[in-house]
Amino acid sequence: MPSNTVATLTVQLLYSVAILFTTPLMMFPVIRILEQALFPRRSGKRSRTVKMQKNVFRALLLALVMAVSVVGVERVDKLVAIIGGSACIPLSFIYPPLFHLRAAAVSRWERMRDMTLAVVGTVVCVYVTYGAVSRWGANDPPHDFCDAL
Repeated sequence: MPSNTVATLTVQLLYSVAILFTTPLMMFPVIRILEQALFPRRSGKRSRTVKMQKNVFRALLLALVMAVSVVGVERVDKLVAIIGGSACIPLSFIYPPLFHLRAAAVSRWERMRDMTLAVVGTVVCVYVTYGAVSRWGANDPPHDFCDAL
């Protein structure tokens, strides 16, 4: 798609607005978990100091996410590879067999199959994440898949 057309600019603008409005939704679980760990049994409802500490923490966390995005913008493919290796592989290949092992595995064959899948998924997760992290500093030329077709 040409980069100077109204359609392209509209799509880019709408995508930016969507990211702007979904960031709080994506950050909420992370902030909630970290605040429970950092501020146990402390509420900002009664203490203005705790409320300000939590607000500063949220601002610093958002600044950290922004810094990662600014640094990673040129290497978004490598950032996606790291996220895929460390988060998507466990969601696909490690957690389901572990859940099945705990919830429904009855026979010895089912337990062995679940444990084997979880171990293989862990090995693949470590391998892919290590490969993505080790290529972070490499200056690979971008792949133009359209020319290959």
